[in-house]
Amino acid sequence: MESDNALNKSAGIGVNFVISKSMTEKKYEMVNELIRMCSSNVEYYKNDKSFVGTRMQHNFEKLKEFLEKSVPVIKEIESFAHLYDYDENTPGNGYRSFVHIFDSAVKYSLKHCQYVTENRGSLLFRKSLYQKEIDVCSQLIESLYQICSDLVKMHENSEGGNLYSKEWSYDNLITRGAKVINQTCFYGRAVGFQFEQSLRSVLKFLAVSLACFSEAYFTNGFKFMKTTNYFLKHPSYFLDPEMCARRIINVSHNADVKFCKSFWTLGESKLMHALPRLVGYKVDVNRVFKIPPEPLQIYSKKFDKMIDIPVPHSHIGKDPVSCRLLCARRRKGMVGEKLAEANLPEPSKYLIIHTHGGGWIATSSKSHEFYLREWADRLDCPVLSIDYHLAPKATFPRGLEDVFYTYCWILKNCELLGTTAENIVFCGDSAGANLNTACIIKCIEMGIPTVKGIFNAYSPFLVNFAQTPARYLVVQDPLVPYGFIMRIFKTYGTPVPINDDKDEKEIENVSDEKITDIQDEKDGATLLSPESSKSLEAIWQKVKSTEEPDWHSNLNSIQETSSEEPVSPLVYRSDSIVEPQFAETSNYDDDEDALEMKIDLKKEITDEKEENFVNDFVKKYETTSSNSIIDPIITRPRMNSRTLSEENIVVDVGIDALKIENLQNAMTNIKNAVSGSSETAIISSSNMSNKNETLKRNFAFSEHRDRSEGIPKAPEDEFLFTVPRNHLMSPYIAPDEILRQFPKTNILTSITDPCIDDCVEMAKKLRALNVNIELDIVGALPHGFLNFAHISKECHDASMLCLKRIATLLGMKNEV
Repeated sequence: MESDNALNKSAGIGVNFVISKSMTEKKYEMVNELIRMCSSNVEYYKNDKSFVGTRMQHNFEKLKEFLEKSVPVIKEIESFAHLYDYDENTPGNGYRSFVHIFDSAVKYSLKHCQYVTENRGSLLFRKSLYQKEIDVCSQLIESLYQICSDLVKMHENSEGGNLYSKEWSYDNLITRGAKVINQTCFYGRAVGFQFEQSLRSVLKFLAVSLACFSEAYFTNGFKFMKTTNYFLKHPSYFLDPEMCARRIINVSHNADVKFCKSFWTLGESKLMHALPRLVGYKVDVNRVFKIPPEPLQIYSKKFDKMIDIPVPHSHIGKDPVSCRLLCARRRKGMVGEKLAEANLPEPSKYLIIHTHGGGWIATSSKSHEFYLREWADRLDCPVLSIDYHLAPKATFPRGLEDVFYTYCWILKNCELLGTTAENIVFCGDSAGANLNTACIIKCIEMGIPTVKGIFNAYSPFLVNFAQTPARYLVVQDPLVPYGFIMRIFKTYGTPVPINDDKDEKEIENVSDEKITDIQDEKDGATLLSPESSKSLEAIWQKVKSTEEPDWHSNLNSIQETSSEEPVSPLVYRSDSIVEPQFAETSNYDDDEDALEMKIDLKKEITDEKEENFVNDFVKKYETTSSNSIIDPIITRPRMNSRTLSEENIVVDVGIDALKIENLQNAMTNIKNAVSGSSETAIISSSNMSNKNETLKRNFAFSEHRDRSEGIPKAPEDEFLFTVPRNHLMSPYIAPDEILRQFPKTNILTSITDPCIDDCVEMAKKLRALNVNIELDIVGALPHGFLNFAHISKECHDASMLCLKRIATLLGMKNEV
């Protein structure tokens, strides 16, 4: 157990964001020095009539021009930014975020301009390389000038120091700015310039990984091998950052949410699963088990009686909730420890309930295990991480139902977790923190005892299009780019109704799947039980005492297996959409291979919008006979896509076109279109006459068309949707009488986080309602920095600050 002094030392140095007068003065000194260097280089390159020399002169002139324009705008923002702070001791909001980013851009530009100034006369000076660097610097300052000009408009339209705009519509300054601002500079050579130095190489690697993964997403084979091959076969993404940046922007603006899910789920690979055990903190208990969806009752003070807790059932019917239990030591009463109870310590008085982030669509307790192991070890108390069901298959409110039901189950079965549950704290990051906050609201509404405290890290508290200065960060954030965020809001905020093939009556009749899986990573043990959660201990002991040959035979039937089926292509929306069906049996198992998708050809089409079709469709089905029999459930067809410039184009056709009687006409027309012998390719079908115009537009590839025109762009009407104002989705708009009953709350975010304004405004609102609230704003760390705690000192220091706050909420301050 670490001492309190050691924890404070680890968490208190160089973490919180601070602003001093000397920093501001130094910034403008650097700006003046940079302008002087630009003037010097403009004079120097006037006599260089080469193409590169002319470009250098132009870039330095442009850099100087926008520096001079930006300074008064930045000074104006600094003059009113303090009006939006939480308090004078906690400076931080979206306005300050862009002041910091401007500072970082000036430092980045000064570094390269200084090198050019000192080495421009050298024979070894690589003029063409630094021409590209100065080009990026000028683009950075120009784009930031445009953004900061919009921030001044936001301030003029703000109301009473509130960071949220009055209007919650899609058409706002951020969405308009995302269409016109040059974003290439943020994702190319300068990617990650605004973050701490220790993170920049990591973010560059992730940017190249995203570009390579998008290439691999089009091709057949195993996802790990495909990505590895593309790292080897596409060195251009390493050598040409601008090409990588254009690829990222194209993907982020056009990718379907399933692509986002697939990319973020790369952290769920078996290699990443092994890392915490190899280099992370050691814990004696690391078990995964499933809570069966059985009836549950809890006493409600509000209604003064036992009330039924709703069993999670939205969208996918009743399904067990998967959880991961982590603890530094085995304790009495903990599942699996009955035989050794005499030698075990007493149950802990403390419990941390963790809910992971991932935009409600990706990641799991496994991908957050590294820092959870350290927390469990340092605090010496159980940590239970909830693997709630993920969108797009299980959208709102399914995740909240899972978290709420799990919390109620814990109140009734805390002894199985090795705790007396006297002191419980909710802990979550990003989307998980949002669900925890909504769970508190649900508990208050139903009169169920709440936790002792809640810790939220970089959480969105308002899920809608209300513009804030910090949300403008998505146009330059390498981890949560604009297109990804928009599609997540659309997927989670506008959930689809229950599948027509399974009506509500049918879902209600789904039998409770009383199966409880337990997996201990240390022992490698897994079991299946037909009993309820109360019999976990007996079954665990039975499994542990099973003979070795029988044990291995049992394991063979239930071990996870990797899929060899081809992965889904990157889907661009068009006028024809067929919703693919994820091949998953549970949330935890699905994340093992989130790229695997299947289509049910018997599914009735009820939506006019179906998913786009792969343009090499013909090759896949040239050998298909009209007498062929297609299995009702087949693997989604996948082919190698054609490359236009450095951008891959993938088109998808409506499911009607897959009918055998339409294949021959489809093959002929599309084949002619792709080869250039025909201006358009039209799939003829008697029952598709009303879609001809759509198909013409989707499949028209003229040989005279400019190559860049083949790149699909996200249609304007894709984001014309309304997110419902539901306080369980957006806790910020919950009634005051509910928020006033919140337990002690701690919120932590970073100065460069797109959710900083959500955190600041939620903290202000809770403080105004006399809730015991504390807000921390750390330095230049990205959204999701807890997942980088093992590779960045600054991220680890911030993780230790989180740990310190959690310990305080638990009431164990003197014991740490």
